[in-house]
Amino acid sequence: MFSNIAMAQMEPDFILSQDEINRSPLISYRATLAYEKNLPTYSNTVQLMWWLQKADIERLLYYDDLIPVSLDYANGLVDEYAPLSSVAKIDYLNATVALRQGNYQLALGFFQAAIEKAQRIGDNALFIRAKGDYSYTLSQTDAYSNSITHLKEAYLIAFANNDLGLIAELYEIYGSIYSYIEDNEKAEEYYLKALERYEKLGYQVQRADALYGLATIYRDWGKPQRAIDKYNLYLEQVQVFENPRQDFFGYYGLGTTHQIVGDCTAALKVIQQALNYPGAGDFKAELYKSRALCLVKQGNYQQAKDAHKNATVLIEKYPELIGTTWHISLFYIEAQIANGEGNHERAYTLMHRYHQQHKQLIEKRNSEKLSQQRMSLEASLRQQEKSLMPSVEEINALNAARQQDNKSLRYSVYVLATILFAILLIAFVMQLRANRKMRKLSITDELSGLFNRRYTFEYLRSLLDEPENEKHNFAIAMFDIDNFKQLNDAFGHPFGDYVIRQIAKIAQSQLRKGDVFGRIGGEEFMCVLPRTDKKQALFITERILEKIRTQKFVAKNKEHMPIKVTMSAGIASINATNRQNNGLYLQADQALYEAKKAGKDCIVCAQDKTDET
Repeated sequence: MFSNIAMAQMEPDFILSQDEINRSPLISYRATLAYEKNLPTYSNTVQLMWWLQKADIERLLYYDDLIPVSLDYANGLVDEYAPLSSVAKIDYLNATVALRQGNYQLALGFFQAAIEKAQRIGDNALFIRAKGDYSYTLSQTDAYSNSITHLKEAYLIAFANNDLGLIAELYEIYGSIYSYIEDNEKAEEYYLKALERYEKLGYQVQRADALYGLATIYRDWGKPQRAIDKYNLYLEQVQVFENPRQDFFGYYGLGTTHQIVGDCTAALKVIQQALNYPGAGDFKAELYKSRALCLVKQGNYQQAKDAHKNATVLIEKYPELIGTTWHISLFYIEAQIANGEGNHERAYTLMHRYHQQHKQLIEKRNSEKLSQQRMSLEASLRQQEKSLMPSVEEINALNAARQQDNKSLRYSVYVLATILFAILLIAFVMQLRANRKMRKLSITDELSGLFNRRYTFEYLRSLLDEPENEKHNFAIAMFDIDNFKQLNDAFGHPFGDYVIRQIAKIAQSQLRKGDVFGRIGGEEFMCVLPRTDKKQALFITERILEKIRTQKFVAKNKEHMPIKVTMSAGIASINATNRQNNGLYLQADQALYEAKKAGKDCIVCAQDKTDET
């Protein structure tokens, strides 16, 4: 998370947790701004942290005009010593700005850069969020197959980390993608899951976003009253944020819904309200399209042409939208205008072009194995063409025989595609469940619930293998339960298992986010502490040992008598002057051995062999 930025020594006072920000974004923003006057007294690294936290809250609150300003200041603070984590977050925020401006190709590039950096530094939260938004951006360009692949990877990691907030964000993206491929039941299911989790977590902005997604599904699903209710509820929710961009989205949804159900009087009024607010160009293009369709219905063809022209100008600003549904719907609207003006031949040409490109989009989605065939699609399209083109009935008659011959073939293709999609969907669900189970089993120690030996050493190796110019201080601590065999002999193996589980809970409660604590042997544990020097590692280790000393361990078969349990520990570290990787684990293990020899219940640090009791 952006707020969980590790420092070499101690986090400044202004740093807020992501949970705090999500629960109270406005309060968090004001609290962050309160530190601005003191910024010159901080180092460049700390100032960079402040600007990134400010920009991230602005992202959450849709303060889109302010994010680039914050990023300009942040970029000015980036030098050769800037943490890679900060550079990755700048990439992510730049991608968000580009996405909201409708610049999808630029957004994809920035998201990809953020993903690669987050993966290198092990920032799972940033990796998941960037991967999810990368997937969403792909779906905006109709690249659904790629989109689902990346989203699945992000979801598996979020699920393994049990991050409920990020899981809810990914549910939203699943809902959005299913909405685009017109699987409304699935879309509704995922948005409701997201909404339920946001309500439990108390995340205000995200709850409003999920309401907006639900409203959009109901609009496109032919359930206009539900859509209108949800859009109005969304507008109520976002009033507290006093952000006109969020108001724009609410009025955008209401205006397009009124147009879809044919209430053009209400639609034109609300569409004008929406256009008065700041909003993304591609969304404003959709408003102009809805205005044009309503004006056609009212017989006002000149104003309809003007609205169609405005929509065309906006869409053509986004090259990546050319050939997508956003673009080809312009042909449909232009055909409606031509038909209303009595130019049936032009209407036919435009409708034919629209249907051909629309059919290609559907076939593309089918080839990507993501949408179900709509068996009545071509029949309904032919009906629309017939109603618009009374002057070309003779041409249709000439083609009727050929169309009849193709009808049975198309029907067979539709049925086969539907069956294939169902099989693939079942296989996908089964694979997803298997992947979840295997992922958890592969990295978890069954008794303690900690990371297992393999994962702990793999994580250590990933830190040791970092390029020299990107390495930071880090330390490892080896722990061993004192007199564990005697405890087992005296009180039984169930008591020994109980001790291991309790120690696991105590240790995890004392660690920071990003620290890895694993069980690597019977009564032996290892803790990997990134961005931690020896002094900090000693403090953390002593805190764990002290908690264990004061914990009351009770053996049920000994009349609930409290039993004292202690641990010994050995620490080894790498810093800017000591970059020797070889034997770091052996150094910590040797230090642990010396702690045992020194009388147990103590800590020994490798290299200088300083004892701390």
